[in-house]
Amino acid sequence: MIFQKLFSFLADETKQAERRLKNRYAVGPSFPLSVALTSGAGTGRGRIANISAGGLGVIVDQKPEVDPANPAQVSFILEGFEIKASAHLRYVRPADQGFHCGLTLGFSQPENRTAYLQLLVPIAIGSTLATVEGAGSSPHVEPEFDRIIFTGESDSKLTIWCRRDGTATPETFEFQVEEYFVRGRAVDRGLSVFSLVDDDRPHRAKDTAPLFQTGSRVETEIRQLFRWSALNMQQNVPDRLRGFLRTFLH
Repeated sequence: MIFQKLFSFLADETKQAERRLKNRYAVGPSFPLSVALTSGAGTGRGRIANISAGGLGVIVDQKPEVDPANPAQVSFILEGFEIKASAHLRYVRPADQGFHCGLTLGFSQPENRTAYLQLLVPIAIGSTLATVEGAGSSPHVEPEFDRIIFTGESDSKLTIWCRRDGTATPETFEFQVEEYFVRGRAVDRGLSVFSLVDDDRPHRAKDTAPLFQTGSRVETEIRQLFRWSALNMQQNVPDRLRGFLRTFLH
């Protein structure tokens, strides 16, 4: 499992996640996700053109064989994680560089299905974040800053405060997904991690104020979610703001 604490996707939640993540999402060019496609023609690495809960489009150098009686196999490799699935080739078309293949995925093991849906979450968040128009700060409330708000998949919200001095320099940000938060400041490039639940308790319980998470599994997963989501942010988040966020990834 990629996220053992944040997105467990129990039986009923899996169906909900499949419906929610049915759209096609673009993978960020800096996101270190690679794909290996195995068919009767052998195994070749490919790059993802788009991805969803039901399948993906992938571009490969070597033309795979389409054999309905013998499904292909696909492996998703990301920073020490590997997820395997069977893949039915719906089409193979010539592309500018190689062949564009449309794949429908199947999972023989439920844990692989869950891990795949977990992998989709940061891709979906990063690729869908878009500006909320008219959500800027009032100069009477925050006279030094403009506030820019983006919202996306999985109840995600990114807020960035930029200086109102003509430079529009980003100073602080907050990234929230459901009940989990990451906050950072330009002055020290440090990240603070919070949540509205304490996932290390025997039973998840809502708290009245955010809990500062440190040294726990949930903190590690929240940081990973932020980093992977940031690497999948698209042009809807301007270059200068994406560059600011990426200074917090190391």
